[in-house]
Amino acid sequence: MTEAVIWSWSVRAESGPTVGQSGSSDVDAYQKVSVTIPGSTTQDVTVGPGKWDSVSALFVSASDMSGKLTVAPSGGTSAPLDGPLVLIGSGPVSLLGTGVATLTFHNTIADPIDVDLFVTRDATP
Repeated sequence: MTEAVIWSWSVRAESGPTVGQSGSSDVDAYQKVSVTIPGSTTQDVTVGPGKWDSVSALFVSASDMSGKLTVAPSGGTSAPLDGPLVLIGSGPVSLLGTGVATLTFHNTIADPIDVDLFVTRDATP
């Protein structure tokens, strides 16, 4: 049995236009993961069982969004997390590759950084 996950986003220029969208996705499963990445540490976080092709959406945010925390999909290129990571749909998620659904976080500062992930996926790929 699927469950609807409702999502929305918007961006607005201070004296300009607003662009946004909202919708819903029917998914088999979803999971919220909260982890703390200790200072000066690299840590793998399992996004879900299986590979990226079973993930239909991924949302990542952190307590420090200054780019001091980097993120990389398993076997992929690392990038600084200087804004939320939002991938909605299997097409955008496919940018993470086809490997195991794991993200590697590297905290480049001495203080711990809290990370929140929300993932939706197909439980019967």
